[in-house]
Amino acid sequence: MESLSIDGDKRCSLEEAKWIVSEFIRRGYEPEFTIIFEDMPDEEYMIIGYEDRVTFQRCRSDRDGSDEIPYRNLEELFSSDLIDGWNLNRDWDRVKLVYCRPNIDRLLEWAKNNK
Repeated sequence: MESLSIDGDKRCSLEEAKWIVSEFIRRGYEPEFTIIFEDMPDEEYMIIGYEDRVTFQRCRSDRDGSDEIPYRNLEELFSSDLIDGWNLNRDWDRVKLVYCRPNIDRLLEWAKNNK
């Protein structure tokens, strides 16, 4: 996890992304994990984690945004063909930026102190 530091304008591995979302859920948070792809730098996508499911959506303020699309778990979400044809397992190398609310630094501090 050392490759991630402050929130925003960062890249992370596929495994780190799954860990971040699942660890926040495990700790009782509802993380909002935003993804921006290199091919579409003006589009933002978001994974939202809930206690009983995760969702994926395209974030826009206009009519072209999407509703939250529910998935049973992260594995189902990451292996599914998503809105705009993305598949996170297949396309993760095309991710340009990620950021998360709550802040990733909080999670990294917990991880560092509980090794």
